[in-house]
Amino acid sequence: LSTVPSDSPKPVFFMIGSQRSGSNWLRTMLDQREDLVGPHPPHVMREFMPLIPKFGDLSQEDNFKILVDHVCTFVERNQVPWNDKYGLPITFCRQKVCDQA
Repeated sequence: LSTVPSDSPKPVFFMIGSQRSGSNWLRTMLDQREDLVGPHPPHVMREFMPLIPKFGDLSQEDNFKILVDHVCTFVERNQVPWNDKYGLPITFCRQKVCDQA
């Protein structure tokens, strides 16, 4: 039984796995549950790690915010759309991402 009221915001968890680690298999298993969403991986690390130097010093707030925006946009526009359990597109609040980083 859930102790969280149904109108309360649900916690969000992200799983990041490396290639050939079994994370895609786990994602498909979790996606079978009605209360979880396991979207197709956008391969953020593979795509962005080579680009990190282009963002400059990430301890500078403006540079970090640009990186966050680029990663969020990349995921939101992934060729395999990320949708929630209601079929609506998932979007990210950039400020919350920056605040919690």
